[in-house]
Amino acid sequence: MKKYITTEYHKMQFRNLFFPKISSIYADHRSDRELFQFGFSIFLYSYLLYFLLYLGVFFIGYDHFSNLNAVMAKEFATKGHSAFSLFLNRYPWNAIYLFASLMMVVIFLSFLSYLIASILETEKRTIRAHIGICLHSNANIMIFLMFIFIANTFFPTTGNFSIVMFGGLMSIWILGFLFANILSTYIFVKASNSFFHQPKRRAIVTWLLSIWFVVYTIFGIISGS
Repeated sequence: MKKYITTEYHKMQFRNLFFPKISSIYADHRSDRELFQFGFSIFLYSYLLYFLLYLGVFFIGYDHFSNLNAVMAKEFATKGHSAFSLFLNRYPWNAIYLFASLMMVVIFLSFLSYLIASILETEKRTIRAHIGICLHSNANIMIFLMFIFIANTFFPTTGNFSIVMFGGLMSIWILGFLFANILSTYIFVKASNSFFHQPKRRAIVTWLLSIWFVVYTIFGIISGS
């Protein structure tokens, strides 16, 4: 347990998130189980960072979030929603709902990219190692969500919302999404090339087709189209 509170441990985790040594992490001698465990651990680490930040902001702005919870409780009672549904949407516990949602997205993304990779390449890849790579590739999404959460806290989308504030918030969203997308693509392509020896161009096609299909599906669900 002591290693989890050391500076070196957190430095190593940040290197794995932003500057991973792909050739070492995804060397040929690594087992499928090791890669899955590594991917899950780095994804969980990034989520815990997000959750701790979430809790910190919640306690700092406790009065504000308490008011939001009260308004939400009245709205849910009026619409007849269950107490469990209210719990999942209340601050700060909606972060748990976010984690469950992201895990579902990552699992879907993993199987979709696995299917596309199987079609594009002749050599069969193992699903466990592939999911580990996908978890690692998506871990930086939590870092992206941290910036989104901070931006939304300082520039709330309710109340008086000027064009300048809206433009600034949208810029943060777009830049954050692009950064997360580029980094996740880099990790997936390099890891797939290192461990599965998949050509980089095929790996790029595999990942971008998968992730953009998922994004398109999510926006379709949100917009109701």
